[in-house]
Amino acid sequence: MPFRTRIRLGLTCFGLLAAGSSCGGGGGGGGTPTLTVSPGTASVPMGGAAVTFTAKLSGSSNPISWALAGPGSISASSGSSTLYTPPLAGSAPMSATLTATAGAGLSAGATIQITPPLPITVSGRVIGILSKPVAGAAVTLGAASAVSDSDGRFSFPNVTPPYDLSAVVTTPMRVGIVYQGLRRPDPTILLPGINTSPPYSTTVTGEVTGGDPLGATDERTRLAFGSSGDFVLEALSGYTVQSNPYSLKMTWVGPSAATGTIHALQTKVDSGGLPIDFTGWASKTGVSVANSGTASADIVLSAPQVSTIAGALTVPTPLSLLSKRLSIDFGDGASLDLAEVNDRTTSFSFPFPVVPGATATMVVLASLSGSQSSVTLSGIAPGTTNLDLQFRIPTTPISPLNQATGVGLATDFSWTSMPGTTYVLSVSAPAGPNYHVVTAATSARIPDLTSQGLVLPKMVTYDWYVSAYGPSAAPDDLASPSAFVLSGNARFTGFSAQYQFTTP
Repeated sequence: MPFRTRIRLGLTCFGLLAAGSSCGGGGGGGGTPTLTVSPGTASVPMGGAAVTFTAKLSGSSNPISWALAGPGSISASSGSSTLYTPPLAGSAPMSATLTATAGAGLSAGATIQITPPLPITVSGRVIGILSKPVAGAAVTLGAASAVSDSDGRFSFPNVTPPYDLSAVVTTPMRVGIVYQGLRRPDPTILLPGINTSPPYSTTVTGEVTGGDPLGATDERTRLAFGSSGDFVLEALSGYTVQSNPYSLKMTWVGPSAATGTIHALQTKVDSGGLPIDFTGWASKTGVSVANSGTASADIVLSAPQVSTIAGALTVPTPLSLLSKRLSIDFGDGASLDLAEVNDRTTSFSFPFPVVPGATATMVVLASLSGSQSSVTLSGIAPGTTNLDLQFRIPTTPISPLNQATGVGLATDFSWTSMPGTTYVLSVSAPAGPNYHVVTAATSARIPDLTSQGLVLPKMVTYDWYVSAYGPSAAPDDLASPSAFVLSGNARFTGFSAQYQFTTP
């Protein structure tokens, strides 16, 4: 380097040093680098919400890394922030130290105090099919027990979450279910297969006019009834009108009388039964129905505007696409299936009627070695053409192996993970008793519910399988008032292949 250049560089560096800045390498900062973590202290309950910690680095551009000493977990081991999640359970206070490091000799920490959760009163409800209350269920939480009342309700005071809760009935079926790791104070406990409410029924008659003539081979005119509140139809597939007068027979549970709306939709179909156009629709409001009665409702169709529902499916390589189904939902419990395609094409496009207040639902199904994965997207606005439904690999059984023998209460059942879901292990036999376990884990055992009246029989062949429901982070999600029906418009489920075993 020429002498003049060396002098010029030296003077430049001298000027920077005189101004209090650094000259040349060393991490790209001036003065002594500093690192701080915020917050410096935090107190969180076990099983509580995650807390974000942020590191501020001055005077250096070194990367920041995170380390945790003590219980809990962090979401990121590098970067300017991390999310600390406390442990789920414990009986005594704990502490943890979170440390951020940005090179040798440069670190800062935060102290985290972890406290046991406060006791709560658990006041819940046992329900069966169609969300009807189950009275007389034996409910157990730890060493405490209760019997559900006429509305299916029960209560336990002074409960420290997380807690396990079981419910058992022995008539008309023998069924038991255990929810593991609950935290919510208001669990709704579903006993699968239990129907405690006889359905009501009625007949609605009338004439359908307008639109195209009824009964043509390429025409489908269908009716569906909807009503808000506790009114639940036993079947939502709709009724096809072939000629006038029509006679719509329907059964429901809930109130013995209700007022609702009859929705009518007329569809032109191709030779395979798929819709190609919609030639009429109507919504007849104020239709009153009562048990063992009759009602009258004349319906006048008018042609709706027609839009399109279209999109594509993302199907991972191991999966085989089975079906795509499109329905129209009217917002009051009424729904009509519009199209079902059983092929492996991953793109779809269906005509869809523009009806006030109505939206579309797409349900797609794929399989993998006897296991199935489904994706449901509801609340789709008419005219949506960029749908992207993505499958997840379903859960599959691991152990015990199919046709295993000597399987009992001490046997561990295990299955593969389906991320973002909560699992239900189901163990059933024709004569029962039947068992279900709701868990966030990928393993479980048949619960010992002998004290509640369920004794696992000897030398009996059982079926077992696992259902996975998502998006879900914990069993609390499946203990909401809607039970196994998760909230939100985008849902996915997995159903494992069904294995068999024989008890010892």
